[in-house]
Amino acid sequence: VIEAGVTITMQAADANFESISGDGSINLIGSLTISQALRFAQNLSGTVTISNTSATAVELNNLDTTSDAVFDVSLLTAVSGVASALIQAYASLGLEGLGDENVTVTDTVDVAQLKAINNATDGNITLEVTDGALSGNAEDLLAAFAGVVTRHTGTITVTGAVTVIELNAIAAETDGIVTAT
Repeated sequence: VIEAGVTITMQAADANFESISGDGSINLIGSLTISQALRFAQNLSGTVTISNTSATAVELNNLDTTSDAVFDVSLLTAVSGVASALIQAYASLGLEGLGDENVTVTDTVDVAQLKAINNATDGNITLEVTDGALSGNAEDLLAAFAGVVTRHTGTITVTGAVTVIELNAIAAETDGIVTAT
């Protein structure tokens, strides 16, 4: 049991994670899995490296909200979840190293959400729901589809002024009908 106010520094590989409890803090050298980090999140301090290569946005957000530690998640190559949870994870100050992983969005996205996710990662974006209707101005739509995004099959409504070049670029991103209003 770690006493309140006591900080213990240890190699992560040497820690007996079945017996750590209490109110002190643990400063780890090495890495933990997400499940280990969540089990002891309230006791962790400093920067903790997460060894997983994939995670859900809910897991990442749980890490962020249950600990004062900063989590280095740069080993992740894939993140999945609903759009709002993904955006929360990418905006977190308690998660470091996000930005180049592939992302799977498991729900219907709107243009602002897809744009935010696309701006947050250089990885590929897979939309599990490809037929959702999207609406927005040309600039936002083009930003939402920048990079590699799953082929969209739903309708797209372009609002405001749009050039022929922009309209053609947007149409190239969908098999659905594109309407300019």
